[in-house]
Amino acid sequence: MPVATNESAAPWIAILTVSADLLSQHDQGEVEGGQREFHELRVRLAASPLAARLSDAGYEIHHRADDEAGGTIVFWWTLLRRGWSSCEVGDDFVTREEAVGDAVRAMLHDSDIGWREGRIVEAAEGQFTAAFKDWLSSVTAPRSGLGAVPAG
Repeated sequence: MPVATNESAAPWIAILTVSADLLSQHDQGEVEGGQREFHELRVRLAASPLAARLSDAGYEIHHRADDEAGGTIVFWWTLLRRGWSSCEVGDDFVTREEAVGDAVRAMLHDSDIGWREGRIVEAAEGQFTAAFKDWLSSVTAPRSGLGAVPAG
């Protein structure tokens, strides 16, 4: 989904955040449901415009052959930012799309990213690339981003 203006960003970020919240609740056992539905949610998050910004925010997708599972390929994400001494590691997934979708879910819940404010929290400023900060500001600016009332 291309983002041309701040007005177009607010709805898809809000929808993606609801999807991410539902996935987190499912993963914590708070919401019941079939794995198929939650697989589809992760795939939809992977297809979102946010997936293209994962590396700018410090996320990487990895894969390896799982010898214990007969050589099946598994995928997961890591998060490592400037100044960190270790990385955060996501769960294993059967498909790349699920791992990407889960990384998007994690990014939407990242407390260092002020989605509503359109900026990185002050304590984490130096951990993000300028490209990510500029992009975040451009798609979520408070004057017309999340939570703003449209003119007219």
